[in-house]
Amino acid sequence: MKNNISLTIASTGHFLIDFSCAYVVLSRLHESTSAAQILIIYNFMAFAMQMPFGIIADAYPQFKWSILGTFLVIASLFPWPLIVTVLLIGLGNSLYHLGEGKPILDHLHGSSALGIFVAPGAYGITLGTMLANSSLSLSWLLGFALLVLCVLLMKINYEGEPDTPSKISSKCLIAGLFIVVILRSFAGFTWSLPWKSEHLLLLTTAVVFGKAMGGIMADWIGSKKAALLSLFLSFLLFTGAEHMLLGLLSVFFFNMTMPICLKEITLEMKNASGYAFGLLTFALFLGYIPTVLGITTVSKPITLLLIFISFLMMCLLRGKQHD
Repeated sequence: MKNNISLTIASTGHFLIDFSCAYVVLSRLHESTSAAQILIIYNFMAFAMQMPFGIIADAYPQFKWSILGTFLVIASLFPWPLIVTVLLIGLGNSLYHLGEGKPILDHLHGSSALGIFVAPGAYGITLGTMLANSSLSLSWLLGFALLVLCVLLMKINYEGEPDTPSKISSKCLIAGLFIVVILRSFAGFTWSLPWKSEHLLLLTTAVVFGKAMGGIMADWIGSKKAALLSLFLSFLLFTGAEHMLLGLLSVFFFNMTMPICLKEITLEMKNASGYAFGLLTFALFLGYIPTVLGITTVSKPITLLLIFISFLMMCLLRGKQHD
């Protein structure tokens, strides 16, 4: 029961943090003459920096990194110069994800909890983006909500033993998981879906429920079976992705791999869950880079190729359910 309450708080906080980041950064983006550079800096701080911070979190696991991250997001709501705001909020985002992701990996059995934790962030990003250019001023409301989150985070205490790590680490598997996350990130920005701009919330819903279901399916039938089945169905359905229902289902199944990758790489990297978590968020950052260079959409054959390569990489999984 205590773990369920803690997971609910962490997952709700994930939504709130990602909503705040998207809203604050995008609502002030017009202040910069180089929006692309600002977005690169934000994404680097929010995702790439989780890898070095993960090493620190592994060394000091008792520190409440997520509370520090939330305070930094609150600090970003003040009228700093834009670059200061971006650095503060990017760092806050990074520390929150790591601060809650690591203990979930360390203490909660299986992949379900991880899938539930990572899923709501997509809703936060989408809704924050949609409201960033509205006439609403949400800073005071966000500040209050984030302060409440800080209080609730103090109550979080996960109980349980971690899954048993692999006796022998596989560098090929770690590399394969890293590649899958890069491809998933890139595909998320470049889906060849003619209807996606008009149905962004539906697309986000497919992402959210796909991530959550990925963890649940991994615990039900095993990580390898869940990953390969989801990617096979994603590939099959994407052949008809111009039809919205088929496209949504393809996105749903493709996103099931995210919690699976996070759990599996943690099992391969003994006593380094923070670094493992950060390694894959660095992969997310690398998948974002091509979009900054102007690649915002790709053809259907290229997307199908990305899914197929992901399928091949997930064939490297050991095929065992967590004990």
